[in-house]
Parts: sequence; structure tokens; C-alpha cells
Amino acid sequence: MRVSFVASGLDSGGAEFALLRLLTAMRRYDVDAMVVSLRSQGVVGPQLREASIPVACLDLPALGALISASPALNEQIRAWTPAVLHGWMYHGNLAASWAGLSVKLPVLWGIRQSLDAMAREKWLTRCVIKLGARFSARPRLIVYNSALARRQHETYGYASEHAAVVPNGFDTEELCPDPDLRCTARRELQVDESAAVVAMVARFHPAKDYPTFLRAAALSIRVRPNTMFVLVGNGVDESNRELASLVAQLGLSSWVRMLGRRDDVARLLPAFDVVCLTSIGESFPNALGEAMSCGVPCVGTAVGDVAELIGDTGEVVPPGDPEAVAAAIGRLLSLEPTARRALGAQARQRIIDRFSIGEVARRYADLLHSAAEQNH
Repeated sequence: MRVSFVASGLDSGGAEFALLRLLTAMRRYDVDAMVVSLRSQGVVGPQLREASIPVACLDLPALGALISASPALNEQIRAWTPAVLHGWMYHGNLAASWAGLSVKLPVLWGIRQSLDAMAREKWLTRCVIKLGARFSARPRLIVYNSALARRQHETYGYASEHAAVVPNGFDTEELCPDPDLRCTARRELQVDESAAVVAMVARFHPAKDYPTFLRAAALSIRVRPNTMFVLVGNGVDESNRELASLVAQLGLSSWVRMLGRRDDVARLLPAFDVVCLTSIGESFPNALGEAMSCGVPCVGTAVGDVAELIGDTGEVVPPGDPEAVAAAIGRLLSLEPTARRALGAQARQRIIDRFSIGEVARRYADLLHSAAEQNH
């Protein structure tokens, strides 16, 4: 069965990488997909092509240009002859519904975030979310990646009659503990083996709340000065004046490594002792699931489905609370190395049991096949 996905874009975000993993894994369940990006190919587009998944880019400057670009969108969709049309993220959802009127295909929406940080979203994004609520009765099905995101959107006015929740999935064969990688990566980071390494893997965005993480780091080094803090993500590097200024203000320059966007996060993860995510808004964060797959215990804030993801294999704390984050990091670092590795092994097993990409892809493929069958 062929499916066309209409994505808002293909930059280096969690939703984009989740799409890459999902489309690759769904092939085993007879789903053959192509992707139309409303914007550029970004970082994920070439990776989709390397996986033999066709990608077309409309390079739209703004959503308002979609009306003039709709013939090109419809042409790309018709050329693929799909049985189902699937939006991915807010702009992609609206575009898919718009195209669905012309190509007369069942339309599904994919919503990949919570509304915890609505006030921090750009004005245009807030408008698109509101517009989505008005048209949310039109798709055959809305697929959320967390139960909380579904509840929040339905409270916000999104249709509740046709909805499903399918969490993100993780490839635990690619993401796994690796002692050799741990040693290699720590040498590259110039971190002594005796030091504890706490990392945060997230793009620079207000919803990720890097200031809380850094303030927690400042509290942590008072107790454990032999701790390094590694920041990985788009916009998280020395050229970020806001971030660099805060690091300097907190006196953390000797304890912080800012690596920016990396395409080899899977190689870095085994080097970390704890992975932390201090977001004030998430749906189902890839960063924590990937770390857990590598056997790294995590600290996450109580947003989205973070508590469901981590379970009893790490720490869940209130958002915006540096003291709570520092205390949680301290509890994990105070464990003997053997005990911390055992906790990491439990975290990995939780991912294997509940969030493996194979099982998630099967569930998603079932929804797509069902939507196609209902159209006949």
C-alpha cells in the first residue's frame, strides 16, 4: 500500500527523525511511503532518500503560499498514486487536508507535540494550531504520539470522535550500550573516565528550557565538582550568545561542553552517565527514549508522556525547578556504577518491551491499512 506523507518540514527535530524511523520500519508491514516537505529537505530529507524513500520539496516561504503551490503538491501526490494521505505536524496536516479535497483520498493527521508551552510558540504557529482545531473534524483519523497531547488538543477544541495514540518507537539494535564507544566518545570530549557526564540533547528553543538545566548544573557542581555537562542540539554551540552568556554568568565555563547539532548522537549516548531533559513542554521525547535504549538512566520533567516513558527507571521532576533537577541528577550519580548500569539496563528493557520501533510500526501500519480499506 502506498502512502503520501505531507510534512511541515524535514529539519533536525524529534518529529522529523520519528518520521524517518517510522517509514523505514513500516516497509515490513507492506507500507510504501513518500514524503512531500512543505519547506526544504533539511537534515532528514537526504537520510530519507538514503533509505530509498522518495522526497519532494516545495520550498514554501510560508503557509500562506500553500494555495498558490497546491497544484505542485497535488501533482506530487498523484504521481505517487497513494491510497492514503497523511499530514505530519500542524502545517503538514492542514496542507494534507487541503490536498485531500482535490485528490479525494482519506486523510490522516499526525500531531507530534503537547500544548504545555503554547505561550512560548511563535504567533503564526499558535494561529495554525487554532486553525487546525476548526478543521479537525475533516481527517479520517488524528494520530497523536502521547495520551496527554490528545487530551490537551481535544480540550483545546480538536475533534475527539476519530483519534488514536501511537507513541514514538526506538530502534534498540542501532541504539544500545557500547563500552568501546563510551571510551572513544569520552576521549573525543576530553572527559576523564573518572568524571561523571550529564547530557542534555535538545535543540535550542524556549520550550526546552536550557536555563533550568544550566542552573541545575551550577547547583550540582557544588556537590560533585568532577561532573561534566554536555549540551547537544541545533543552535546549542558557542555562537549562541544567549546560552554562552548564561554559562559564563553561572561560572560553568570549565564544566560545560556545547557540541551543537550532531549527526552521530547514537555514538555519543553511551558516553553519558545521565541524560536530562528539562522541557516545559513535550509530547513524547525522542531524546529520553534514545538514551534509555543505550542503557542511560534519565531525568525528565513531568510534561507530556515523560513519566510513562521513564517509569521507575529514572527520575521525573516538576518543570522549571533547577533544585529538583539537581537533586534528581545527584540521586542517580550517587549510585554505585554497578547499580547505575543496572538501572540503565532496566531503562533499556522498558523501551524494548513497550516502545520498540517494530511494534510501533506495526500499530501504525494497521491504522493506515484500515483507513485505506474504509475508502473502498
